[in-house]
Formats: sequence, structure tokens, C-alpha cells
Amino acid sequence: MPFGQVLLPLAIVGAVRFGKRDGRLLTVLLMPLALSLMASLMGKYPYGGVRVSVFAAPALILCVAEGALPCWHWLRQRWQFAPAIIVAALGNPIWANCLSQRCALAANRFSRCECLRS
Repeated sequence: MPFGQVLLPLAIVGAVRFGKRDGRLLTVLLMPLALSLMASLMGKYPYGGVRVSVFAAPALILCVAEGALPCWHWLRQRWQFAPAIIVAALGNPIWANCLSQRCALAANRFSRCECLRS
């Protein structure tokens, strides 16, 4: 299950900060995404699939990392416990992966149980 939609606000804030600081860096980071979108519009490249867009992960991770701290401070000014939203958003992929692995292990153990076999 993709969690990129949850991190999109942080990535947008990070991209804006990169753009204000150094527009060339933002161009280098986002140009591969723009080119693949253009190729998709021409019907030459499948856009939106996780597997074919993995090359964009480093740029998006950098944008999310750049936007996390300003969002943290902005939320902290509004409500004391609001930064927990950012912690949950950043930790969500980690927790989901751990949960899915635990469920797979539990299902494997359950299927090996002798008493449930008929």
C-alpha cells in the first residue's frame, strides 16, 4: 500500500524551500519526474506505477526531509501535540511494513499448527 499521499504535503513544502534556496537543485531533482510525465502524456512511458517510478524516490525523499522540520515548527506553534501528525506520517511506512511481516509470520505459524489440520 503506497503511503506517498500522506507525505505529499511535506514534499511540497520541501520543494518550495529547495526552489527558494537554489532553483537549479530543484530542477535537477524534479526533472526526471517531469520528463516521465511528458513521456506518459505522449503514450511512450507508463506513469504512476510504483515499479516504473522508483527512480524518483531519492528526490522525493530529499523533498520530504527538507519539508519535515518547517512543518514541525509550523504545527508546533498551532498546537502542542500537532507534531505527532508528522511523526505518524513519517513512521507509517515503517509500522505498516513491520505489521505486514508480523501478520505473514503469524499466518505461517497458524498454517503449520497440527491441531487445525483435518
